Amino acid sequence: MGQKFFISFNSADSTKAHWIGWTLKEAGHQVAVHDWEIPAGGNAPLWMNSKLAWADRLIAVVSPDYAPARYSPIEWASQIWDDPDGKKGSVIPVVVRPTSEIPPLLRGLSRIDLTRCSEDEARRRLVSGVDMPTVPTLKPAFERIESAAPDSTDVSLDEKPTFVPYVKHIVIFERLMLAALFIGVVNTALRYKELSAGPGGAPFVLSVFFGGVIVMLTLILLISRKGSNVAKWIFMIFAGLLFVNYIPVLADFLDRGLVGILSICQTAMQAVAIYLLFTRESQVWFASHKRLRKI
Repeated sequence: MGQKFFISFNSADSTKAHWIGWTLKEAGHQVAVHDWEIPAGGNAPLWMNSKLAWADRLIAVVSPDYAPARYSPIEWASQIWDDPDGKKGSVIPVVVRPTSEIPPLLRGLSRIDLTRCSEDEARRRLVSGVDMPTVPTLKPAFERIESAAPDSTDVSLDEKPTFVPYVKHIVIFERLMLAALFIGVVNTALRYKELSAGPGGAPFVLSVFFGGVIVMLTLILLISRKGSNVAKWIFMIFAGLLFVNYIPVLADFLDRGLVGILSICQTAMQAVAIYLLFTRESQVWFASHKRLRKI
């Protein structure tokens, strides 16, 4: 037995709405489409009131123009109010154009998507989609589940997955080192004229500096994002060489104004960051990543 549908749509989608109404009529249903029934001078609100009471269900033709329309919500909201738990399926959203902003009350309803498909496929989706679900008369066929043989990379179900925790010290290490790199860039810009006057000139200074920044940035991210012990020890070698050069002249930095203060801040950040790499929770974190790479 056919159902009675109220077709709710925005005028921008009238062609699609008319196709939906016609397709449902061909499938044996009755439809209420205001373009087909209200004559010139007719009373649209009275027609709407009468047909909403007559209809079993409402088709909401959803598109970017439908969602913000002024009168559309009046039509579908009244039906949702009569079927708040959706057991009767009183409102069926039918999407005819990709729509990102679907009203919240419609967003949670099962919908029929008629976008990106042929007319035959759209007809199949619509006609089958409006049918009320029923228990099949025949027992569904049994489909045997074939499982592939496990390969060497599979983790046994008897093994508890390794949990890699969020480690605050590693996060702070990364932030301190990125801040130290930024300070290094600022310091180099402030000392650019001084450094350019040295052997090799500006091209040599810039190439060495930015090459060092790229290497250090790579090591920092390998440590903080991948838990690489190799990167950690390479980083320690570079940091050790920097400290060997900086510590003897650290006292002279105060006489160099802003450049000196920034250099002291940079060195202090690097020292704290290195300490954080060797705390107990950081060592557990590195060990967890090492076990994961062995799986």
